[in-house]
Amino acid sequence: MLISSPIASMPAMAGWQMVKDGTAAQQQQFRQTNPMIERDIAYFRENIASAKTAKDLVSDQRLFEFALRAHGLGEKTGHNAFMRQLLEEDPLDKESMVNRLSDPKYRELALKFNYPNMKGLNLSSASWQKDMVDKYVTWRHEEAVGQQNPNLRLAMYFQRKIGDAENWFDVMGDKPLYEVVRSGLNLPDQIAGQDIDKQKRIFAQKVDFADLKKPETMDRIVQTFLARKSAEGGPQPGVTSPAVGLLGGGGVRAGMVQISLDLSNQLMGLR
Repeated sequence: MLISSPIASMPAMAGWQMVKDGTAAQQQQFRQTNPMIERDIAYFRENIASAKTAKDLVSDQRLFEFALRAHGLGEKTGHNAFMRQLLEEDPLDKESMVNRLSDPKYRELALKFNYPNMKGLNLSSASWQKDMVDKYVTWRHEEAVGQQNPNLRLAMYFQRKIGDAENWFDVMGDKPLYEVVRSGLNLPDQIAGQDIDKQKRIFAQKVDFADLKKPETMDRIVQTFLARKSAEGGPQPGVTSPAVGLLGGGGVRAGMVQISLDLSNQLMGLR
């Protein structure tokens, strides 16, 4: 079923102006106009406390999909064995699988459930459930926007996640953030092939990291990003865009060993 958002059909610049004004009202309207979202939330609240183990979670496809979508991993709903293994390992152990994957969303999911240490006791907490619901609505809203306006979806992601970045390596390690910042600073695609430290120097020459999270800097970066994408000629509404694919994976993260090709192939065979 197609879900809709009031800002999805707007031109990207107009949509960005609404995003800057705040997303709470937009998300509330999104929930009200999409009863399916409310049904998913009700099911989650009624059943999540019974998912005491990772096996319980992945065995309930509806709960499993809710949890994945709440963390931007909706495309992994068919990878039950892989995700169960990931959730059963201690996310606080630096040697665990989740800490060897480049995409930070996996670690966020594992830490949220933290099955090895919490034993499912956190799932009954009202604040824990509210945070999950908020994450779910946020991702579903951005997905709905991305169905028609993928570059605006990237801008929304940038606004939401840039505050979590502690240094340039965090930005470069998050594909959507990297794309928005790179393009928003008028840097060419080709710099992605350069050494990480050299890329960091190039970014730092364009803007001081301390200024990156200032509203005026964020606005300038997003407006430049959207203007460039518009000038490049993006896809028409309803057409899949490479921009959407950026939300499906991480980039190069400093201090994190990327999972090996052999192990990656092995894990992808788990369904």
